[in-house]
Amino acid sequence: MDAPLFMDAVISRNRTLSPRGLLILFGVLIGLDAAFGLVFAAMGAGLVAGFMAVVAGALFAAFAISNRRARDLERVQVSPFEVRVIRCVRTEERVVWTSPTAFTRVELIDNEVSAGEIRLRLREQQVEVAQALSRPERLVFAKALETAIRRAQSASGW
Repeated sequence: MDAPLFMDAVISRNRTLSPRGLLILFGVLIGLDAAFGLVFAAMGAGLVAGFMAVVAGALFAAFAISNRRARDLERVQVSPFEVRVIRCVRTEERVVWTSPTAFTRVELIDNEVSAGEIRLRLREQQVEVAQALSRPERLVFAKALETAIRRAQSASGW
């Protein structure tokens, strides 16, 4: 965007653990699994050791997937002329929404069914943004986004 930005928000998921924390967790987990596995094997219950290894592998896979998804980003930009939503998944960056600022509306749906969904609307088209944020963070983000759009509209003369 060549125009000045009234908002340039980068939204990402929280990481479950740092890479170092993940290594420490799995070091402890593997150590405990090995110790308990040896105890159970000595008691004649060798299948328990195998089951514990499967559980450790499943936990490792879950944390690996979670950390990979934590690298995904969403970027919301507001200029006097357009609102743009860009999503970066792995190494691919793509624009998923572009609309004229003058006609873009922010819709906040906060009820028992949806916990603070934020949607950008242009007539019948819509896109949900800030899904990675918690409910309180989404409420604050929705207000900031509305303010940025209003400021951009007044700067463009709408």
